[in-house]
Amino acid sequence: MVEIKNIPTRDIVNEPIQQQINSSSDSIIIEEVLNNSSSSNIIEDEKEVDISNSRQHIMIKRKSIIVDIPVRNQSQTLIYNKAKKETRNIGFFQQFLVKRIYIVAFVSFIVLWVLDILNGLFIETFVKNIKNTNEVGLDSFSNKHQVLAILYACLIGPIWEEIVFRRVIFKLLCRFSNLIAYVISSFLFAFYHFGFSFTHFKSEVYNLPFYFLVGINLAYTYNYDGYILASILSHLLYNCTTTLLEHV
Repeated sequence: MVEIKNIPTRDIVNEPIQQQINSSSDSIIIEEVLNNSSSSNIIEDEKEVDISNSRQHIMIKRKSIIVDIPVRNQSQTLIYNKAKKETRNIGFFQQFLVKRIYIVAFVSFIVLWVLDILNGLFIETFVKNIKNTNEVGLDSFSNKHQVLAILYACLIGPIWEEIVFRRVIFKLLCRFSNLIAYVISSFLFAFYHFGFSFTHFKSEVYNLPFYFLVGINLAYTYNYDGYILASILSHLLYNCTTTLLEHV
């Protein structure tokens, strides 16, 4: 198969046909030949043109001959994608200068509170003997070391949990499948809040949906733009507000 690239559209079809190509979104049949005799040696009288808005090229095919015509805005699209990719890979401290991160983090924070409220309603309605080993352990540690407990809940915990479950585990699993990454990283995040204990997991399985959905939300927050700072801030804001409300 022969492939000819970067041939200007005007060298292939005359002006009326060129306008039809630019305006059409479906496959069409060109029934006119080129005015240029040299080009007619390549493309015969009848040609099938496959045009799609989602493609970057217009492909004109006849038997074993393929002519690849770049669209006018192709270079602009490539520049945009390159810039977007470079933006996602900026350093951690440079992320503090990106305004978009704070917007995404705040929206994620609101979603976390919605999940918290819905989980509270679910627990009060369907669960009689409420028990949460994670909260019991935090309360016990807080009674002995209040300052350290607040520091861990509001700063240390959100940072290291996001690094481990999102930046490392989620990102690693994304190489295989985004769906697998969401499910496994979120389940491990939930299982961590049961102390990695199957005994606590079985007796408090009603807490699983909340922790799992929190993991999904934070993973999506990280994956939305690729900024780990967004999920850290969301997690941090949620922990800080819940801790503040507990001590008011």
